[in-house]
Amino acid sequence: NIGIHDKIPVIDLICLIANNIIKEYEYKIVGSRAFGITDTDYDIVLIGNIDEDIFNNKFYSLTKMTSYFKYAKLIESKMNSLNIITENNEEINLIYVKRGVNKICNIYVNDAIEHINIVKKLLDDKFKLFCNCYYCIRTWALTRQIYGSKYGYLNGISWLYLTLNLFIKFEFENRKIFMKKFLDYYDNYDWTIPINLNNLNVEKKTYSDNIIYISSLTINSSNIVRNITKNTWNIILEEFKIANQTEDMNCILKKKELSKNYLKIIINDQFIFNRIDKKNKLSSEIWKLAIKNNIIPYIQWFEKDNNFIYYIGIKDICQLYHIPEDKV
Repeated sequence: NIGIHDKIPVIDLICLIANNIIKEYEYKIVGSRAFGITDTDYDIVLIGNIDEDIFNNKFYSLTKMTSYFKYAKLIESKMNSLNIITENNEEINLIYVKRGVNKICNIYVNDAIEHINIVKKLLDDKFKLFCNCYYCIRTWALTRQIYGSKYGYLNGISWLYLTLNLFIKFEFENRKIFMKKFLDYYDNYDWTIPINLNNLNVEKKTYSDNIIYISSLTINSSNIVRNITKNTWNIILEEFKIANQTEDMNCILKKKELSKNYLKIIINDQFIFNRIDKKNKLSSEIWKLAIKNNIIPYIQWFEKDNNFIYYIGIKDICQLYHIPEDKV
């Protein structure tokens, strides 16, 4: 009975609900958790034989019928089907795909699965040490706030490929030695040279391609870096330099301090026609963060020519716009 609260592991919970919709399916864990990262959301692919719309709508309806979930939203994108937050604040990106004839038809899901297989094949018996090294790099990038494509920095797979690129070039006894080498190597790297692990074709087409190019392991002429800007890239380069010049490795994990208790994000967007959809997606991200921290966000939108501006916070927003706190 999924209406009664017990502590259920995420995979078991997803399968418990899926069993009420489809008899035969398989699941795969993709994303960072496939590489031993546990302090992140779950990216789960379910593969079955019924239509995707039918499965997604039934699953969404069932999430509304149980108190195990406190947030669920159908997402239309290249991969995501459902975005869910459990009562234990576990975030799940559930991707359901219908199996074709002996294959998965969604090329983006195929890519997410296949790149994991390629990495494991490249590493063989060193996979566990690699995962430990990647955990250190990811922790550093998160702590220094240079992680996440939605913020204009490098996404998880980019940091993974940078880790892999160095890991397969040299021998490392432990993650501490790797970490020092990683910082020195990329602090002095010539970034006009693409990171190309699988020797695939490289075509620099966009503005960001000419800033940093990390080639996909599976798709020709594809840069996995998204939304990078010259400003955010310079911040990343500066963090490489700061960390590489720091003798005490413990000090490189010192957190940055925020100067204000509200967040301002400016999004340059020339495509005016679908701004409503983008606002909804951004609002969804804000609410997910707020729900996890048991706060109610105040969101103030501004539109000017080619950008959005929104604020999230309470105290500063109230003072800035003279909003009574009981109205927030």
